[in-house]
Amino acid sequence: MKTRLGKAPITERALIQRLNRKLKADDLIVKKPRGWQASPARLGDYYVLDLTRNFIAEKNLSLGDLEDMARKHKVLQAWETVEP
Repeated sequence: MKTRLGKAPITERALIQRLNRKLKADDLIVKKPRGWQASPARLGDYYVLDLTRNFIAEKNLSLGDLEDMARKHKVLQAWETVEP
């Protein structure tokens, strides 16, 4: 009998926390816009803020982009997946 191993789900919040801990060394932070900034024309779903220069390093990021970034920085393992 074969056992099917699935991927372990992690939440969106956990993904952002992991990324922020990793990016802290580079003085970067992942943010989700709120209020009037939430317009897709302005910042998108997520953006990366450079804390030393108070500058938006990346904008218009989706949850998929964050997942790719997390895999690149090795904070999301191959057996994990992000649930929206």
